[in-house]
Order: sequence, then structure tokens, then C-alpha cells
Amino acid sequence: MATTALPTELGQYLTLLEQRRTIKKLTGGAIEPSLISDLTQAIELTPAAFNRPPWRVVVIHEERHGFWNTVDQTFRGKLEGDRLERYLQRLDEFRSGLGVILIYEDRSVARGLQEQQQLSSETAAAFVQQALGMPQLSLWLTLTNHGIGTSLQHWNWLIEHELPVHTGLPVNDFSLVVVMPFGFPDEDPRASIRTNASELVVVDTPFQSAVD
Repeated sequence: MATTALPTELGQYLTLLEQRRTIKKLTGGAIEPSLISDLTQAIELTPAAFNRPPWRVVVIHEERHGFWNTVDQTFRGKLEGDRLERYLQRLDEFRSGLGVILIYEDRSVARGLQEQQQLSSETAAAFVQQALGMPQLSLWLTLTNHGIGTSLQHWNWLIEHELPVHTGLPVNDFSLVVVMPFGFPDEDPRASIRTNASELVVVDTPFQSAVD
């Protein structure tokens, strides 16, 4: 049986998924004028339940040095010993990049879903949490398409109270979800070890029990 070639757009999407890697050592360079507009469009096209995106995205490029200085001071004020050294070493690898993307949860969305869609608090919270992963992938694949690396840093518990000066988002209304430093890769990515699809996906058949 002859095989049908993937449509060009789908093939490109799958290629980006294959090429996407976690990159933590970054370097700078010339930023394409189209990068910011592509990131913006990627967020605009990212779906959310009831068309109520529960996120706000802040991209910091020209003001990145001030942002990283704030993070540096916060680390030094809240961490110590080996942990502080590890965080500062990682921070130095991010400083050399092009900037950082901050993804926030808009706390009002869950409340709005409860009131307008008559959802329970648990269901509304679940919809929000499911949605918040989607812009992360949209942004990551867009960066990959531009040859730019990133990673997910979960520093919200450390730095979110120090960031309103950079973001304009009050901590009572917006909760920091993830920090995505971005820049050109300055390291070779580790080999990707992927779980076999047969362990994750079945079609029209039950999953086989792993218990003998």
C-alpha cells in the first residue's frame, strides 16, 4: 500500500516537536524582528476553555539586564550555601541569552468560569491548569522554529513578589507559573530518550496490565 506524505505544515510541526530540547546554557546575538510578532501570534492562536485564556505573558528583552539583577539579588537574599551557588551558576548561563518569557496565571479567570459557566471551583481550577501548559508549548515551538533555545524554570516561590516592577502585574491578581529564559544554544542538547508510543497510546484496544 502506498503511503501518503504528511502535509507540509504537519510535517514541519512534527519536526519542531522532534527538535525541541531543554537548553540551559544560552548566548546572545541578533534577534530577528519577526520573533516577537511570531511569539505574540503563537499566544493569540493558543486555545483555552470557553475562549477564556487564563494566562498573561511578559516577554523581556531590552530590559533583561535589570530583570536578571533583580533575580540575582533575590537569590542572594533567600538562598545560601551550595543551593545559592547552583542557582547563581545557572543564572549566569541565562544572563548571556536574549531575554526571558514569564507566564502568569490570571486568577480572575477561574472565578469567571465559576460564575459565567456555572462550574464548580474544582472544575474551573482544572480547566485553568490544563490550559496553562498550552502556551508553554506554543512559545517553545515558536522559539525552536527561530533556532532559539529555552527551558522551564519554576522559580515562582522565590521571585514572584519582586517582579511587579518589571511586569506591572500585582501578585494578588496574577500568579507566576513558569520562567522561560531564551537565547541561542551555547551547549549541545542532551540526547532525547522518549517513551515508546505503545506505552502511552492505544487505539481501540485496552491497555495491557504491567502486573503479571
